[in-house]
Amino acid sequence: MTARRFLHRQFPVPPALQPYVECFDTFEEVPPGRPITTVAGEICHETLPGDDRLVESVIPGGRLMLSFNLGDPFTLARESRTETRREPSHVVGADTGRMRMVTGGHVELLGVMLRPGCGAAFLGMPADEVAGRFVGLGELWGRDGRQLDDQLRDSSSPLERIACIADELLRRLGRHGLPDLRFASLADLIARHGGSIRIEALSDASGLTRQHLTRRFRELVGVTPKQFCRLERFDQVFRAAYRRPRVDWAQVALDCGYYDQAHLIAEFKEFTGMTPTEFFQPLPRAAGS
Repeated sequence: MTARRFLHRQFPVPPALQPYVECFDTFEEVPPGRPITTVAGEICHETLPGDDRLVESVIPGGRLMLSFNLGDPFTLARESRTETRREPSHVVGADTGRMRMVTGGHVELLGVMLRPGCGAAFLGMPADEVAGRFVGLGELWGRDGRQLDDQLRDSSSPLERIACIADELLRRLGRHGLPDLRFASLADLIARHGGSIRIEALSDASGLTRQHLTRRFRELVGVTPKQFCRLERFDQVFRAAYRRPRVDWAQVALDCGYYDQAHLIAEFKEFTGMTPTEFFQPLPRAAGS
């Protein structure tokens, strides 16, 4: 059996959305024998083998995402629960939990990663109400969400689909008002420090008391500032270790702001259920693959 291959492409954000959206990207399975070529408008692309654990892992993160499924239904597995998601589009909230997304059949996804603090303006509701959840976009946006799904199915290219999504996002900003970019700036400050920044410093930068900062950050981002710092620090580990044949975990722990290697391993296991070494090993292949 031919090993599965997956293709990730990234596309530019339309200028009017750049203050509020981080990226548009697509993820699809590549049929055996099909050459991989550049498509119109893409910034870059990369291939992932089917035994790369990132193919099925939903990594905890502090960013809210819109996910549009143009393929077959997929199954989410979280701890002992599994559920099949048949809706064509979802809001994926900020999350500190671990989850797997098991795909089968036709795989084709389009994602919109929103800047932290900007999601609530597009949803018209606090971001913490969707934290840790996959929520059908039709459930939140009603007829508007269903019409957008129809438009995406009728579009023939990633750029056409991105234009449809951008039009709807801009229309919703006109309805709900522009996001408070102070919190996007605070999230950027946390990211620049790799998550290693004191909450008191964020309070000083925002001009808000610690309690008020925590409450508003949770409402607009979906997690607390402390949780967001942990998630950004965890993201630094991924950037330092992904696709590297040898990793000095003690040095990574030091560089990413952990107390020591044991602290890094404990947090990694909390977020993924595995040690870093276990996670970055290829997935076991089924017999005959």
